[in-house]
Amino acid sequence: MTKTRLYLVLGVLLACRHGGTSPGPQPVDSGAVELSFTQAQAGAFRANPQINPVLPLRLTADRAETLEVRLGDETRFARRLDDGTWIVEFKTDALIDGVYTVEAVARSEAGTGRAQVRLAIDRNGFQYTDWAQVGTADSPQLHRHENHLYMTWTDRRDQPRGGYLQTIDGSGQGISEPLQITPLEHEVARMEVALGDGKIGMIYQQLEGDNRRHWVRILDLQGHVVLESRLVDFDGDTGRFQHGIAYDGEAWVGAWRVMDGDGSERIRWVRFSDQGILAGPIDVTSAGANDPHGSFLPYIQMRIAARQQHSVVSFNRGYWEQNLAMMINRNQVLVIDPSGEVVEEGILPHDLLMPFEFESHVHSVGEEIITLSTASSLADEALHEPHRIFASRVPEAFPAPTDDWDYTLVLDAPRTRGEMILTPHAKEWAVMMWTDERGRDQPGSPEDKIQVLTAPLSSPERGFRLGTHRAIPHAQVFSGMAKLSAQSLGSAVLVVWIDERNASSQQSRPEVFMEMVWF
Repeated sequence: MTKTRLYLVLGVLLACRHGGTSPGPQPVDSGAVELSFTQAQAGAFRANPQINPVLPLRLTADRAETLEVRLGDETRFARRLDDGTWIVEFKTDALIDGVYTVEAVARSEAGTGRAQVRLAIDRNGFQYTDWAQVGTADSPQLHRHENHLYMTWTDRRDQPRGGYLQTIDGSGQGISEPLQITPLEHEVARMEVALGDGKIGMIYQQLEGDNRRHWVRILDLQGHVVLESRLVDFDGDTGRFQHGIAYDGEAWVGAWRVMDGDGSERIRWVRFSDQGILAGPIDVTSAGANDPHGSFLPYIQMRIAARQQHSVVSFNRGYWEQNLAMMINRNQVLVIDPSGEVVEEGILPHDLLMPFEFESHVHSVGEEIITLSTASSLADEALHEPHRIFASRVPEAFPAPTDDWDYTLVLDAPRTRGEMILTPHAKEWAVMMWTDERGRDQPGSPEDKIQVLTAPLSSPERGFRLGTHRAIPHAQVFSGMAKLSAQSLGSAVLVVWIDERNASSQQSRPEVFMEMVWF
């Protein structure tokens, strides 16, 4: 048996011994040199050779003079970077799928430090939920707090359908058992979660006959209720698709869509904490009668981001275009202060002539709030006009009309793209993920091919420059339904999404899949 095979077998036996629920091998330190793998979480990470044929492992090793790392039957010396951390690179294309042990030894005059972690190699990603066992999965989100990594999502593993929390390691394996965090008596379609102050704030959508009702709730990370569920809909309301939540540093803010008893569609907003409802629920905008605002499409992307001064809600809504004498969908935002007052409302800026606009998103990166939006132009002569991505930085002080916001063209490529998200990053300013249909133009590609792409994005000061993208080749998603979420682990990024690779022509089978992309 070769050394590579021996390490692989030992790794697999180790994973089986833990039953997939343990964090696996933990870093071991002799005391002479403090040594750790910065991209590992709870002693594990994962990689896909088709995405990262070369794996850049990064370590910290205080007081070390030399550092060597072993993966399989190969041992390599790491080099020290200017910031004092260490990096070593391994080729992964020859590694077969399985679990490997990565060992590091740091030496100094004071002694030796050792650490080891598990590396899961998988060219098809990690399947987190199985439709055959738990039914339709939805709302996957990754969260990190005090060096713990959490997954939240909804599925039908229990009756009625509910929302769950689980502590996971960097390979996606569960460390704890899934914990139901929505009320046992509520059947929950979707749930959005934001962590803040060591607590879980959520807004969830309860299925009640043919209706959907919205509730907010707060728990601690052990599942103990801090704020009992509060209904934030009014009598006669009918819930619509899309809701979101964010933490502003002191409280949670939520936004959601409803159709009221008079048939008027609205976006509502609320601010709440463990003290109860602080402001709202209040209507912050609604469908119009071409005055100039029009109606919402049945399905839109809508998000919310927040900081202490205000929250920002992004959405897409019809707008009466006088020059064309027709309704055009426009990407719009609301800026709301902590009391619920709308301090700014407007259309996101760009320089396209005769635009059609499709998606409006908003995300927090540190103290910055950034909008990402897609639009195309009737002036384009391409057969498949490009849906360009624009970025804007939300000002800190208002009033500040959206017409005056700076904007940058981030991406210009053929065909459609959307569902853009940002996650802060240790090496880059942020990493952007999105769905992209340019792959349909590749030879032999199926007409319905939609890719999930990732790329580093520079800061606003450096012009929102987008780096080289990497595709997640095995992802199979439906348009507008990928539900992307991500969390940085050092310079690597763990990504989750709703995948449809096991769907049939008669049956959608939404399942949560996971992948790690290394930068």
